[in-house]
Amino acid sequence: MSGAGRRHDGHVSRPSELVDELADYYDFLARHLPFSELPPESLARAVRSLEVTYHRSGDTLFKVGDAVPSLSVVRKGAVDVLSEEGRLIEREGEGECFGFAALLTEGVARREARCVEDTLLYALPSSTFHELRAQHPRFDRFFGIAHESRLRHGVEEDDGGAGGLMAHPVKALLQRPDVVTVTPEVTVRAAAELMTEQRVSSVVAVDAEGRIVGILTDRDLRARVLARGVSAELPVAEVMTKDPVRVEADERALEALLTMTRHRIHHLPVVDEGQVMGMITGTDLLRVQAAHPVYMVGEINKQTDVAGLARSTRRMAGVVQRLAQASVRAAEVGRLVTFVADAVTERLITLAEEELGPAPARYAWVGLGSQGRNELGMSSDQDNALVLEPGGQAHDAYFLELAQRVNHGLAECGFPLCTGEVMASNPQWRQPSTQWAEYFRAWIDTPSTQALMNASVYFDMRTVHGDDALVRDLRRPMLERAQRNDRFLATLARSAVEYRPPLGFFRQFVLDEGGEEGKALDLKHRGLAPVVSLARVYAMATGSEEVETRERIRDARDRGGLHAKDAASLLDAHAFIAQVRLRHQADQLAEAKQPDNFVSPDSLSAFERSHLRDAFKVVADLQRGLEYRYKTGMLG
Repeated sequence: MSGAGRRHDGHVSRPSELVDELADYYDFLARHLPFSELPPESLARAVRSLEVTYHRSGDTLFKVGDAVPSLSVVRKGAVDVLSEEGRLIEREGEGECFGFAALLTEGVARREARCVEDTLLYALPSSTFHELRAQHPRFDRFFGIAHESRLRHGVEEDDGGAGGLMAHPVKALLQRPDVVTVTPEVTVRAAAELMTEQRVSSVVAVDAEGRIVGILTDRDLRARVLARGVSAELPVAEVMTKDPVRVEADERALEALLTMTRHRIHHLPVVDEGQVMGMITGTDLLRVQAAHPVYMVGEINKQTDVAGLARSTRRMAGVVQRLAQASVRAAEVGRLVTFVADAVTERLITLAEEELGPAPARYAWVGLGSQGRNELGMSSDQDNALVLEPGGQAHDAYFLELAQRVNHGLAECGFPLCTGEVMASNPQWRQPSTQWAEYFRAWIDTPSTQALMNASVYFDMRTVHGDDALVRDLRRPMLERAQRNDRFLATLARSAVEYRPPLGFFRQFVLDEGGEEGKALDLKHRGLAPVVSLARVYAMATGSEEVETRERIRDARDRGGLHAKDAASLLDAHAFIAQVRLRHQADQLAEAKQPDNFVSPDSLSAFERSHLRDAFKVVADLQRGLEYRYKTGMLG
C-alpha cells in the first residue's frame, strides 16, 4: 500500500485509502500496544476485520466455559476479568485487551468478563488474531508475556505465595549473568587456566550451535587428569563428562537439589530452550537455604552479643533482593522481614534480661505500625512500646534500661531509631495497661488531629515478646468502644481519605518531590498508606481484631462491612502497588543504594504503568465511597 509508513515520532501512519471511520479505528489502535508494533499494512488488515459492539454497565460478555471467538479491545469504558469465585483478576480500560487467554489455549473461557461501565469494544476475529501472531513475533510475544503473567498470578493465589526459595525457578538463583564455556577441542590446560582466571569450578563444553556436549569440573581435573597422569595437552573432549545432566531454567530450585542428590553431582548446567544460560552448584543451593529468613532466625538465636546480631542481619538486604527476583509476593516478603525483626527484638530482650536480671513485673513488648501489621519494608524504622502490668511503673528504672538496650540494639541491626520517638525508651510509650486504656479512651472519645495520628500507629499493636494477655485485655474493650463511636469512625474515615492516590485528570500520574530524579510516585504515602488506612476503618467499623492490612480487608468482607467485589479489588490493588515498590527497592539494594518509596514512572514498563493506574483508581473509588458513607466533608 503506497502512502503507508511510520512517522518520525515512531507512530504508524495510516494508509491514505482508509475511509474516515476506519481511519479513526486505525489511529486508536496505533497508539496502543501491541498494535503499535504492527507495520501499516498489517494494522490496516486488522482494522478492516474489526467488529464494533456496545455494552451496558453490568453486562456479562462471557462466562467460564463459553467459547471466545475474538480478541476484545476496550475503546471506551472498563471491563473486569473475574475468576470463578468472583475475584478480580484484571480490570481492562481504554486501549487494553482481553480474551487472549482463551484464544491462546482451547478457545474456551476460564474467566468471566463483565462490563463495569458502559463500554465500547473492538472485536478482532480469532483467525486474524492468529495470523498476526504468526507473522509478527513482537505482537505474539506481547500476548505470551501477558498470558504468563496471568498464569503466574493464578499460581501465586493458589499456593499462598510460599516464601521458600526452593519453590522458585532455578534461573532466579544464578550467581553469574553468563556461563564459562569452551569448545571440546581446546586443551585441558587451556580449560584449567580459564577456570582459574574466571574463578569458577567448572566449564561447559558447547558445540557450534551453543548446545551442551559436556562438562569439565575441578573434580574431573583431579580424578581424570592429575590422578591418572594424563597429559594436559589432550582435548577437553577426552576427559569431560559427556552429555551431562542439566536442568531447565524454569524448574524449581528444589528439583535441582533433588537431581544433584539423585545423580551424586555437584554442578548442574541451567538451560533455556536448549541453550546454556548458567551453572548452579550444590554450594549455591546450600547458600540459598542458609540465606532464607528461617535460617537467619536460627542463627540470630545463637548470638551472644549485639555485634553478632548485626552480622546476622546484614544479609537481610541480599535476602530481600533474592526474594524479589524469585517473584515472591510483597506481602510475604513483608512478613519475612518482620519475622527477622521480631527475632532480633526477642534476642535483644533475652540478652538484656541475662544482664539485668528477670523483669520485676509482667510486661509485653509490642510492635506498632508496620511491624505490628507484619508489613515491614526495607525502608522502615522501628516503632515499639511497652505495656506493663498495673503498678509496673514502679520499676521504671529497670524497664527504661531494657528499652534503651533494645532500641539501640535494633538500630545497630539495621532498624533505625524512630525520628518521632515512637519507641519504648520514650516514657510516654512505656506505661501500665491502665494508662494505655486511658490513652485509647481519650483518642476515641475526643478524636483530635494528634489522636488520629496516634491511631494510625498504636491501633496496629501486636505483642512481640512477653505477656500477650496484657495486650489482648487492652485491645478488646478498645475495639468495642471504637465500633460504637460513630464520630470517631467518621473522623478516622476523613483521615483515611486525606492522602489521595497520585492520579490526575485523564488518569495521568501526579508526581511528588522525592527520589533521585526529584519527581516521582510516592508509593508509600500515596499508594500503600491509603489502603492501610481504608482497611483500618473497615476493620474498626466491624469490630475486627485483625491487625494485618490484608486480613483486615478479608475480615471486614466476611463481617459484611465491605462488598466482596470491593474487597477483591482492594486486595489486588494493594498487592500490585506493594510489588512495584518491592521491585524498586530490590533494584536499589542491588546498586548498593538506600531503599526508598519513590518510583519514577519512566522506570516502569507500559504494563506496570497501566496496572498501577488501575490500582490507584480502585483506591480512589473506595475513598470516595468512604466519604459518602461517613459524610466526611460535613465534619468540623
